[in-house]
Amino acid sequence: MGTSSSLSAAATVTAGIGIVMIIYLVIIAAFIWINYLVAKKFEKIAIDKGHPNSRAFAMCFWLGIIGYLYVIALPNKTWENKLDKFLGASTPDEENSNTEKSEDYSF
Repeated sequence: MGTSSSLSAAATVTAGIGIVMIIYLVIIAAFIWINYLVAKKFEKIAIDKGHPNSRAFAMCFWLGIIGYLYVIALPNKTWENKLDKFLGASTPDEENSNTEKSEDYSF
């Protein structure tokens, strides 16, 4: 009688360990999937900031918070371009041509 109950106890423990390992694997897979989704979002943020070739996805996926801080610290090139267009910023060559045009309108 003692051997059959010890065998069933060993089978129960083995089955319990298998279930625990499956649960751990599911949790690890969930963390990897969440990390993938967050890294994709930060890659999109980097592209929206005007850095399409910054390798932001790899940095965020493999380095975690360091990659996130990297993307946060990237300068926003699109704002700079929009601000230059809005303010009418020009190069020195364009400034010289503008002064020549203003002389044409003198009274």
